[in-house]
Amino acid sequence: MKKSYIIILINLFVLLFIFVTTDYIYGLNKYNKIKSEMYSGTQEKVNFFKQLDIKYKVKGYSYFNKIIHFSRYWNKGACINDERSLKGNPALKPKGGGIIVFGCSFAYGAFLELNETFSYQLSKLTGRSVYNRAFSSCGFGHMLWQTKQNEFYNLFPYAEPEYALYIYIPDHLIRSCHYKNGVSQYNSDSYYLSYELKNGKLVETHPIKTFLNRFAMFHYFTLDKVCTGSGRFGMFKDYDNNFEFIKQHFIETKKELNKRYPNLKFIIIKYPYNYFPERNYKGDYEEPNMNSYNSDRWKELEKEGFTIFELNQKNVKIDVNDDKYRLPDGHPNKKAWEVLTPIIIKQLKF
Repeated sequence: MKKSYIIILINLFVLLFIFVTTDYIYGLNKYNKIKSEMYSGTQEKVNFFKQLDIKYKVKGYSYFNKIIHFSRYWNKGACINDERSLKGNPALKPKGGGIIVFGCSFAYGAFLELNETFSYQLSKLTGRSVYNRAFSSCGFGHMLWQTKQNEFYNLFPYAEPEYALYIYIPDHLIRSCHYKNGVSQYNSDSYYLSYELKNGKLVETHPIKTFLNRFAMFHYFTLDKVCTGSGRFGMFKDYDNNFEFIKQHFIETKKELNKRYPNLKFIIIKYPYNYFPERNYKGDYEEPNMNSYNSDRWKELEKEGFTIFELNQKNVKIDVNDDKYRLPDGHPNKKAWEVLTPIIIKQLKF
């Protein structure tokens, strides 16, 4: 009897070994394909991504995703301690209340020097302490999670925050799918930030699918077929529910911040990244992103006390998708923030 148990255990171990090895090879092949696609195109873009790879390897990781396999996990604490975000260019003698900046790589200033970022320019031109709490490949889910952590409120030593500012790009909707299913973007920290909307409130959950998605095969299926797929597995059919999910993140974040800072004002800046009015997004995986971005329901957040400001050509007199305002991969460049920041300050009366 004991011998049969040992044989069963050995067989299970062999099966597990085969599965993990197959999954690892699958993830490696997928990773190499992604990297190859990144390097395809103009020589300028090839050189740009090579520089990114070198730049970020110095800090201990590659711009390209490390292979997603069974050992990948998310250390939430890492997102509270970030050198640039803690530094954030606080003014030596603040002229007013502080500003917390939330968002993704656009707000964070990915691939820019510190003095080229939006947060730095905002602090330089206003004299306010600006705290950069944005993180690459993250979004409104990570914003909410931060404000629920007590450690977060120890990060503002120079001036009590008077404003919270979130830079929203259309892609943030798809990232909400990542939160729900435990899949990340290619270099995201929000691997297990899984929020579900239940009875009108967001609940952080850890459903079994988030653990299955630690394996490359499940991960890529969910990412390709559930989060960006237009077939029967696609999640973006209920546009009202999509926006409700977005809206609730902002409402609950503002509520958390107002517990500590009752007079804090919240501004959402809509950055129309990759949005071209002449393009037909119908049936495209970008359709739900654009549907939420252009929704009239943003007015509901204005009624909740939010200020909404869009960086469209009407408001800022430039096209942010013009190549002269973008890095080769589409992120805002130094020139973009040099032009946009004074306009934002003037329009929002910082």
